Amino acid sequence: MARRDKSPPPVYECRPPEWLPKSHNSADLGYVGFFPPRPDQEEEILTETNVKNGITQGYSVPIETYSAQDSVHNQLGLDETLSELEELMNQVFSRRASNIPAVPVSSFKLPSRVTLNDSRRRQWFADLANTQVPLHKLGKSVPHGAKGHDLLDLLHQHDVAVPRAVWFLRVFGANETTGLRNKPTYNPTQYSVEWANVVTGYIRKQLTDIALPMAPRPGLNIKVTFKGVLADQDSREKWLNRFTYCLKLLRAFYSEGLVDNRTFLAWLVQQTSTCNLAQLGFVARLADEYLDGMLVCRALTRPFAEACLHRLSEVNAFMSDHLTSLITTLKTLIMRTFLASSDAFVSPRMWMQYSGLFQELISERLGNDAAEDKSQNEDRLAQTFSSHSEDVRRRNEAMLFRNLPARIRGTLSSALADIKKLLNAFSGNSDIDSISYFDACLDDPACFARKLDILLTWSVTPLQFGDHRGYVAATLLQSYSDRAEERAIRRGRDPPEDVIQDHLFEWLDSSKAAGDATTLPNVAVLYGQLLKRGIFSYPQYIQRLIARGEQGLLVTEVRAMMGLLGLLRLMGSFARMYLHATETS
Repeated sequence: MARRDKSPPPVYECRPPEWLPKSHNSADLGYVGFFPPRPDQEEEILTETNVKNGITQGYSVPIETYSAQDSVHNQLGLDETLSELEELMNQVFSRRASNIPAVPVSSFKLPSRVTLNDSRRRQWFADLANTQVPLHKLGKSVPHGAKGHDLLDLLHQHDVAVPRAVWFLRVFGANETTGLRNKPTYNPTQYSVEWANVVTGYIRKQLTDIALPMAPRPGLNIKVTFKGVLADQDSREKWLNRFTYCLKLLRAFYSEGLVDNRTFLAWLVQQTSTCNLAQLGFVARLADEYLDGMLVCRALTRPFAEACLHRLSEVNAFMSDHLTSLITTLKTLIMRTFLASSDAFVSPRMWMQYSGLFQELISERLGNDAAEDKSQNEDRLAQTFSSHSEDVRRRNEAMLFRNLPARIRGTLSSALADIKKLLNAFSGNSDIDSISYFDACLDDPACFARKLDILLTWSVTPLQFGDHRGYVAATLLQSYSDRAEERAIRRGRDPPEDVIQDHLFEWLDSSKAAGDATTLPNVAVLYGQLLKRGIFSYPQYIQRLIARGEQGLLVTEVRAMMGLLGLLRLMGSFARMYLHATETS
């Protein structure tokens, strides 16, 4: 059915749904997430360019496509760039320093000391123990009078918190040292040493309360019932409460340097060695806590290790069934000490007394690490224990003159006999083939090296006489080479030429007799004889000198190495003469 109304239809208007909220209550900012098209929008303008190429948005900031990397890279290569950067950083730091607010002048004043009666002193310590009372109120003045152990007793009786107790003791110590700073003999560390003695004396006083029953002495009919401080329930709790508070104070004093660490650790080592078995359990726990401080000083580590070994042997001998926890702690201390400083166990006296116990501990430790499912770190730890224990055993036994290497007796006397009876006995009527100089060294490389050094030195030294010595030495060495070669062929071994060459090269480089300028002609004669017999290789020696970069082989360096060049020239002359004679024949 045709439409009767000929008017154009209304323009479609996009409206948001009714449930969509507005972006703003009063301003006309549209709806949240609703962006209807508008006639005046840029993408709705149908220009020729937009139709052909599509609409493209230009850069809102043109500079964002620019990079200063090229210009900066070129500037970094200039010489003045570093100084300019330094000047820039100096300006930054100066402006930053000028903008930092100034630190106000400190208004702190050290609290003064006042003398209070007993009631007011107790009230002051009660306020110190009360955490609700601020320290600035108590810092106006501190009581004076109680010192040493009495001061620590007051802190324990009022159960003062450790941080507040440390504050009070710092103020107390500062007041104590105020009058001593102007003296010429003032030592800043002396007060910490004295306070360490006070604290250690306080701990020792508490450990003294733990006593052991004494054995009855014959001849005395006095019957005394032993009653220890830890036997009764009330006294034990009281003692433990006091000792625990003291350890808390000690931990804070040690970490903040209020007590001299070296003084305290030395006292701890001494207590480990001298305390009784009842006190040893507490001392061992204390040593386990502060062991790291002892391990940095061998003067403390060695006596501590010896004390632990002594106490472990004592416990194993008398009360091994009852003090298993103490035994475990002592073993742990010994192993930690050994792992950190194995040199502390190098002591002949300690090794003689406790070597068996120490090796038993090492074997037990290695046995525990022998499990198949152990990690890589445990495997490395076991290897460290094994290598360090072997090194400690070897060094201690060497210091005790045990398992010494076999001594070669008569080395000097045999050398003198060879020179006097064999070498110096040569004359024109001697049968050189009947001389057995190297017979005892056919299967002993060390003996051959020693006798060859004696022979070569004898043939060139000016302390001996005779122009025949070079010929004798070369003939004896050739005889040995021939016999050694025959033995090598029979036994299927390598020929001895390379070994003899190495000994000749080494002697020529390291012997004092060969390096003396007065013996240079004799050395040239000796090596000329060796070269003639084919025992010494002149080209191989030159190759060795070139390979190790020897200085002085150039003609311009003759003055620096005149001896070496002279020897090489003489041996070169002998080599040319020998080759010429060989070609002629």
